[in-house]
Parts: sequence; structure tokens; C-alpha cells
Amino acid sequence: MDEAERLDVIASSIKELLKGSEDKPNLKAFRVVLIPIAENGHYYLICFDLKNPAIEVIDNIHETKSLVGLQDNDDYNKKDTVLKVKHMFVAYLKAMHNAKWKEMKTVEPKKLKLTWQTKKNSIDCGVFVMRHMEAYKESGVKNWECGFKTEKSNKQDAQISLLRQKYAAKILLSKANLHRDTVIQKTS
Repeated sequence: MDEAERLDVIASSIKELLKGSEDKPNLKAFRVVLIPIAENGHYYLICFDLKNPAIEVIDNIHETKSLVGLQDNDDYNKKDTVLKVKHMFVAYLKAMHNAKWKEMKTVEPKKLKLTWQTKKNSIDCGVFVMRHMEAYKESGVKNWECGFKTEKSNKQDAQISLLRQKYAAKILLSKANLHRDTVIQKTS
């Protein structure tokens, strides 16, 4: 897939996400854009702060165990995923005449170091990403917290379990769920 094709995919995806807000595809009205990434069975989050230009990567896996790379390369196909996403996001901003593209192009992505990162839990990354998306506000917040206890505290597992239940209930009871009525009927 060449650059133009990738840009078309991104543009159509953003258009679909913003359905009903056709006046905002240039993202000028947005302060932060969050992009969840699924890569090799692992989920993490890339946060583009358009107000205070920054790119932050939030990964629940501790940096000593993480597979999320930040290697750039002139060859698009040799870039790590974070840099590929940055490259295409900047191209999208430029195509949409959003002046922030120039600033975002020069920003280097940074991985956040978080007190609740895990060394042993590699299966709940999707739950972590969903909570990170709920709690993230903007870059540069010192001591950013999203409510997770540390892995060592033995309380994190209970938090994950509760969040898993919460998210499952929201998904099952969502009006977007085609089987919602059946779920409600069977659980009543």
C-alpha cells in the first residue's frame, strides 16, 4: 500500500468516526486525539496532544518487558508502529489544512513511565487501554493517575476484574449492540 492509499484509509476511517460532525474532519476543534493500537496481540495507546504539541505512548507493560518500539527510519516500512502512526497522522493533518501538522511533525514520541505498569500481567492490556482512554486529558501532566494500584499491591487484579465487568456491561447494553435486546431479555 502506498502513501496515498494509506492516507485514504485514514481519512475514511476518521470520517466514519466523526459521522454527524462533517464540519470537523480537520480536527481543529480537538485538543487530544487518542489512537488505540493492537499489535502482535498487545494493546497500547498513542496520544496526540494538539493543544500542547506532544505525542505520548501509554503502555501498561513495564519498559523492561515492552515490545513497543520508538525507532524511526526514512523508509516507512522500517519504522516502528508508533512512528508509522505519527507519520500518517501528520500527513492527514497536512491534507486537512490543519496548521498543527508542522509542530506535530517535529515532536518525538515519548513513552510514559507509570507507577502501575506491569511486569507479569500481559493479558489485560485491552482493559488498561480502555481505562487509559477514559482518564487521559492532555500531555505533560505530572504524576498523571488513572486510579490503578501498583502490580505489587495485589489490588490491581481486583481493579482489572471490576473494570472488565464494567466494560463488558457497557458493550453488551450499548444501543450499537445488535443483540442488546436478547441480552436484556435473558438477564431479566
